[in-house]
Parts: sequence; C-alpha cells; structure tokens
Amino acid sequence: MTSPSDRQLLQGALAAIELVLERKSLVATGTPALEALGICLNSASLLMEVSDVLLREAHPGSSDDLTREWQSLIKHTKVAGRSTHQATLILAEQANIVAAQHGVSVRHEALAQQEPA
Repeated sequence: MTSPSDRQLLQGALAAIELVLERKSLVATGTPALEALGICLNSASLLMEVSDVLLREAHPGSSDDLTREWQSLIKHTKVAGRSTHQATLILAEQANIVAAQHGVSVRHEALAQQEPA
C-alpha cells in the first residue's frame, strides 16, 4: 500500500471543508461565529485549490492558458486573504467564543454595562 500523495491529502481536506460548509449552511442561526466560520472555510477552500495547482506537475500549454491560470491563482489568493480579513473584523467585534456563538458584540456588551440598573 502506498501513502497518499500531497495532492491527495489536500483533495481530502478540501472535500472535508466542503462537507462542513454544506452542513453549516443548513443551520441558519446567523451568529458571528457561524459567519466567520463560513468565511474562513471558504478562504481555506480557495487556498487549498491554489495549493493543489502549485503542487501539480507543470504542464506545457499556450502562453495565454498559462497566464490565465496564473492570474486565476493570484485572484483566488487575494480573495482568500480579503475574506480572512473580513472574518477577523467579525471576530474582533466579539468579546469571546460564547459571545460570538450567541451574537453578542463587544459594543453591545459595553452599552449594556453603561445602562443604569
């Protein structure tokens, strides 16, 4: 029995990410935690696809095809990075994991603490 190749491992991880995304899309609670999770998993999926292409045996193709593929990799990487930044902003609004799972932002907690008892 041979060990799986790096590309096979990435493809397995990508399949697992896509399965989690499918399952989580069925749960529409709209909490910051689930929103950030979806963004992070989508970003990871894009980066896994980029990684798979980078690990693949280079194939000769037309200059236009190679340029188009390279530009696509760059675009996927940019989108993943920007999306990850968006997830960071969502998480920064939360005090902790419990608040993120229940949708209580740092601002909401601060306002609640300022209200007179």
